Amino acid sequence: MASSPKKPGITLESGVAYAEDVPAGIEAEDQVARNLIVNGSFETKDEMGRPNGWIVAPPKILAQEGGKQPDAFEGKESVTLRSTDASWGILGIPAPIMPGDLGKTLHVTAVAKTAVPNFLFLTVQCNVNGKFQELARAAWPVSNGKWQELSVSAVLPAGADPASVQARISTRNAAGHMVRVDDVRVAFGTPAAAVAKE
Repeated sequence: MASSPKKPGITLESGVAYAEDVPAGIEAEDQVARNLIVNGSFETKDEMGRPNGWIVAPPKILAQEGGKQPDAFEGKESVTLRSTDASWGILGIPAPIMPGDLGKTLHVTAVAKTAVPNFLFLTVQCNVNGKFQELARAAWPVSNGKWQELSVSAVLPAGADPASVQARISTRNAAGHMVRVDDVRVAFGTPAAAVAKE
């Protein structure tokens, strides 16, 4: 089953975030947790193949597949990560958090295919009282080569710098295995579940 179409949600400085489809006549903001980030499905990339709006460190973690059409969970694009050494590779995106959001629970979800789940993590991180901290972490539990959804939640603590909050996907030492990532969502409230393909 294909994902349902998405409707424009809230306009941010960097673009348009989307809310999942809702029943006709019911406002999206009353039904759905909006995705706070833009380009969560990696549909736009720069000339080097890096997804717009995302932090990629080091750049070599992005695997180039010779112009092949990526295997995407949603839309036409995904991101392929490959780490071959013991250092962590990071794919991260800042979340547009306001000071009034501190104390709320932030939910991050992503979909990935991996053969090495113990080396692929989804985290929420931010600067708290001057120190960069990991607030929550989850590892992909299954390595069956199929799209798997993972979610992690974190309460944004007092003392956190709202501008420093990031959702991150981290991987390392995967012996050259490629990991595909797609459909990243960051929201307050409960984001809609990913719709599996048939």
